[in-house]
Amino acid sequence: MLVATVGVLVHAPLSRVPENTIKFAVGLLLTTFGTFWAAEGAGVSWPGDELALVGLLGFLAALAFLLVELLHRQRLSLQPGEA
Repeated sequence: MLVATVGVLVHAPLSRVPENTIKFAVGLLLTTFGTFWAAEGAGVSWPGDELALVGLLGFLAALAFLLVELLHRQRLSLQPGEA
């Protein structure tokens, strides 16, 4: 019941967010949690335990935005016949 209520409340605002933005955010979150859990499974002891997720998310987001910007610049520099 609670999940249905929250879904109804956030449906309108979320419908205005571009689909690719949501996919990008979900991908960042999945990558963050996956990296965190994979490293824990390999025996890594994170400083701050679960609080390290915030730093890891920040690092991965910065890296992702940097790579998107580099790809965007590369695409703009291509000549029409080079694609």
